[in-house]
Amino acid sequence: MKRALSLLLTLALLLPCFAACESGGAPSASGQPAQTADGEGAAEADLYPDFEMPEATDSLTVYSCGFSTTMLTKAVEIFRATYPDVTVDVQTYGEDEYRALLRTEIPAGRGPDFVFGSANDFQDVYKTMKTGIFEDLNPYLVKDEEFDFSEYNQAVLDGGLLYGHRYILPLRYTLSLYITSEENLRDNGIDTAEFTTFDGCLNACMRYGEQNPDNHLLQNGALLGGSVYLRELFLSFAYQMIDYEAEQVVLDKEAFRRGMELCRMWYDKPAKSDPDAVDMSSGAVLFRRCLFLDGMTKDLEYISAAYVLSMNGETPVLAAIPDERDGVTAQIEFFGAIPTASRNKLNAYRLMKILLSREIQLGDENAADVYSIAPTGFFGMPVHNPSLKKRLELIRDLLPLYNPTGLESMPPVRQEDIDALYTLTERITRAVMLPPILLTYMKNCMESHLKSKADFDKCYNKLLNTLEIYKDE
Repeated sequence: MKRALSLLLTLALLLPCFAACESGGAPSASGQPAQTADGEGAAEADLYPDFEMPEATDSLTVYSCGFSTTMLTKAVEIFRATYPDVTVDVQTYGEDEYRALLRTEIPAGRGPDFVFGSANDFQDVYKTMKTGIFEDLNPYLVKDEEFDFSEYNQAVLDGGLLYGHRYILPLRYTLSLYITSEENLRDNGIDTAEFTTFDGCLNACMRYGEQNPDNHLLQNGALLGGSVYLRELFLSFAYQMIDYEAEQVVLDKEAFRRGMELCRMWYDKPAKSDPDAVDMSSGAVLFRRCLFLDGMTKDLEYISAAYVLSMNGETPVLAAIPDERDGVTAQIEFFGAIPTASRNKLNAYRLMKILLSREIQLGDENAADVYSIAPTGFFGMPVHNPSLKKRLELIRDLLPLYNPTGLESMPPVRQEDIDALYTLTERITRAVMLPPILLTYMKNCMESHLKSKADFDKCYNKLLNTLEIYKDE
């Protein structure tokens, strides 16, 4: 039994490695209700009476770097087959060079016709959007009779809105989704209902820390040490620091204080020294080393972690950590944008649609094994809801075929876990791409408080002053 358990835990470690070889009125980037392109008659062509699709051209220039190559390469293959008369120039760069080119060439009116971007490609994507260097994609989508907003996660798509203009279009996203078990929660006097509100979640996590002083809250904290909590909780609670439309600092002091109290509880706690590293995969919950498994970004990782828990006799719980508004915030993993200076805008839009299509969003629905559904490079989850549903069905059917345990057969994946994950995506209320620079400012200003060297108000005021200066730069 011990050998089987170790092999099952190894499964949770190997799956990521193999993979690596309610939306209407959702807040926009400013935090205000979004002006969606498909609401209140927005699908009517007369919304943009003066807009006409750009003229057809015979070329398209695209930049890419390592982490985006696979997904983009597949889309370009489809584009070339669909539009054989168009010459596609794909220029591949190293990560640093790629980002430097995007940040310098696009504002200067040069660079690619299409941007395949991520959070780190621009120091602050919202400030970049405000400069007007990207096309408003709303008229493209509204005028395109083939595009159906209802097939997509609207709250995630609306993460690209600013001033009512859709400057970026999310392509894939992740959730601040933690996994534990009903048994782990029950052992610690925690009810799953507590994770439906910001205050409830904080209270439950604080109690866990008080009752388990030798444990970590998160699996990654146990593996890497307490310094990971600042970033993890910054992303999970998705604090809004700046309203980019109103150009105001809007950080909620009391909500932020409570988050820092939780982070402070774990910040100086060292990683757990453990001779058996496999115990820190799904075993971190099974052996009660932490409350949550975290750090997963893909649907396969979520389901495989739940699968290992269920195979070991525990009942998985998938919890979307509530943001400060008691909603669920998704993180935009990748997005597409068309520079206003592009000379081949129609082809850029065509490539964007391919990246949003079932072929790319789903991956290979005829995959023979669970690792081949989406090739290496397909991070995050699809914004196309039918593709996500199909992916989850494929994972349900194919995951049990991987059998490292030597058992005669593997049990089926629980349909409840498949349904739970999809239901959580339906609860998303907003999507953001938190600027890395804001995390840097938060760390620089708040770390002395987290290390108990300064009081909260002093550090908080320093952060506010930093944000006031930054928003006006």
